[in-house]
Amino acid sequence: MGARDKLTAVNKIGEAGRPHGFRTTFRTWVQDTLDGSHDLAAEAALGHVIGNKVRRAYARSDYLDQRAALMQRWADYVTGESAQLRPSAG
Repeated sequence: MGARDKLTAVNKIGEAGRPHGFRTTFRTWVQDTLDGSHDLAAEAALGHVIGNKVRRAYARSDYLDQRAALMQRWADYVTGESAQLRPSAG
C-alpha cells in the first residue's frame, strides 16, 4: 500500500492523524511498553535497514515470527483487546 493510498484511507474514515504518525506511534509504543527485546522486530516491521553492511551479511533473519507476534500485540493494543502474545501458527 503506497503513501497516497494510506492517506486516502485515513481521510475516508475521517481520521485526523497522518499515516506517518501511525508508524511513529507504533515505534514509540514498542520503546515505551516492551522490554527492548522487540526492537529488531519493530525495525524490520517498519522496513528499516538494520545494522551495517557486515552485520546484514551475516544476520539474514526476517524476524517473521517475532514480527507476527509483535503486530498482534500492537493490534490488540490499538483495538483495546487483551495485549497477550498469541502463539504463531507453524
